[in-house]
Amino acid sequence: RQVFISIDFILNAIPERFRNYYTAFTQLLVIVMFSYIAYYGYYFMLLGQGQRSATMAIEMSWIHASIGLSMLLVGVYAIISIVDLFVRRKRGEQA
Repeated sequence: RQVFISIDFILNAIPERFRNYYTAFTQLLVIVMFSYIAYYGYYFMLLGQGQRSATMAIEMSWIHASIGLSMLLVGVYAIISIVDLFVRRKRGEQA
């Protein structure tokens, strides 16, 4: 089940034939938003280069890299969801 983002009351108000487009639109918004966060997460990682964690002595850029990497992975998941949505539509399956 693709329940990453779901606003059921809007989805149920939309006619059946437009639901796939609405779902794709929300996924595109997710891609744009998380790409933006990943972009600035990369620069935040660069900001942490040379700094070390006080307690564990781990370079902070590794910790800050998790921001950009996680947003990148969410964006990839959204792309896969859009592709899956239209592949199912082409096959005639319910999304």
